[in-house]
Amino acid sequence: SMTVTMANEEAVMKRQEAPNGCQKLRCFPNPVCSRIRRPRPAGIERRAWLPCNGMLPAMKLLPAIDLRGGKVVRLLKGDYDRQTTYGDDPVAQAQAFEQAGASWLHVVDLDGARSGKPEHTAVISRICRETKLAVEVGGGIRDDASIQQLLEAGVTRVILGTAALRNWDWFR
Repeated sequence: SMTVTMANEEAVMKRQEAPNGCQKLRCFPNPVCSRIRRPRPAGIERRAWLPCNGMLPAMKLLPAIDLRGGKVVRLLKGDYDRQTTYGDDPVAQAQAFEQAGASWLHVVDLDGARSGKPEHTAVISRICRETKLAVEVGGGIRDDASIQQLLEAGVTRVILGTAALRNWDWFR
């Protein structure tokens, strides 16, 4: 069994054998947390089927850098008025992620997302040049020229959001 954290509560995941040989995960409340008598988080009783080899599906976690005003930031629930600044040097932050063992980096150009065009291409280009990380970028990418500019800067993957939803014919 393994312990997972869900909505500030712990639950114990236990594997159960299904009739067809596949395994099923079943979530049980942790006895310590149950004594606190807080309501159980939504979905705690949900079950998930595992592949027949019993392995959990592969999941890749990517470190992320959100860029705003040339700084490494996080927005609380996407609110531009509720920003936490983590550093002034995005390249140094990317290098720290690389030294910690990351092979990919997710970058969001928050200024670009707001203006509708990439604003931090120079910084993103430096990250690509000064690290060996595969970099994916989103934020403000709404046309072919922006995609080309980022690919020429060394970006491995471009993420389209608003443009794909608003202009489906262009996206296809």
